[in-house]
Amino acid sequence: MNSFISLSYCESSLVKPFSVGSGRYQVPRQDPNLRPSLFPTNQWKARFPGAASRGGWRAKMVGPVRPRFVFFGSSIVEFSFDDGGWGAGLANLYARRADMVLRGYGGWNSRQALRVVKEIFPVDNPIKPALAIVYFGGNDAMIPFPGSPHVPYCEFLDNMTQIALHIKGISETTRCLFLSVPPVNSEQLHEISPGLEKLRPMENCEKYSEGTINICKQLGIKYIDLFNAIQRRPDWKNFFTDGVHFNPKGSEAVEEEILKVLKEAEWVPSLHWQSMPKEYEDIHPIRFNSAKVLLD
Repeated sequence: MNSFISLSYCESSLVKPFSVGSGRYQVPRQDPNLRPSLFPTNQWKARFPGAASRGGWRAKMVGPVRPRFVFFGSSIVEFSFDDGGWGAGLANLYARRADMVLRGYGGWNSRQALRVVKEIFPVDNPIKPALAIVYFGGNDAMIPFPGSPHVPYCEFLDNMTQIALHIKGISETTRCLFLSVPPVNSEQLHEISPGLEKLRPMENCEKYSEGTINICKQLGIKYIDLFNAIQRRPDWKNFFTDGVHFNPKGSEAVEEEILKVLKEAEWVPSLHWQSMPKEYEDIHPIRFNSAKVLLD
């Protein structure tokens, strides 16, 4: 009987190996000696406990090496790469300029993020991210109840400070951009299920948003005040799929706010897409005189 590694959504973790048994996804267990290494020498061999692809092999870096943007956060980040999401929009703009790496974990809070931040951003990895876009806090800000992801405010501040310090410290060339807690549409939450709006009070969203901003100011990190930036738009209550997560219209607003910061940041080199070189720009595609000829 073949042995399998379980990739169960609820049980999988970057800090422990996947358990053996049935799960949502399964891949054959393989001899570690048969897996291609991420790096040519043991000195730089990457260690990702429990990280296996659905094909069972560790991904090998392909070249040329582009600047890497890492998106780290809860469902606001995870869902950003859905069709019409702000992450997908950025990936489209930065095609042939930077590689986008999604590390989004729906339902997570800052406590869980702190547990894995050193695995997401290992200090000994020779390839450092050019930009880290980080978002946590919406789940922390929920009211406490049995099974709630709520994290007390003081602990949230401590968690986010440690996360920020770690990411900022992995490289002098790694830039950070933190997103604060956005508002919610309480009316839409109430329409979905009366009483649901009480689990995510706006005053908590504002408080945890301000906490994130204060941390960024103290540490000299770029940030976006999503709580106020979203509400400055007259139709902001139409920005959500469920009162919490952004629809394409809301994602467009988030994308605009991110690009504004990247354009105005005095980083050298600039990380705005219009300032970054396009890969193989000197190799021109074949041109035909006839407009009827299309190449994929």
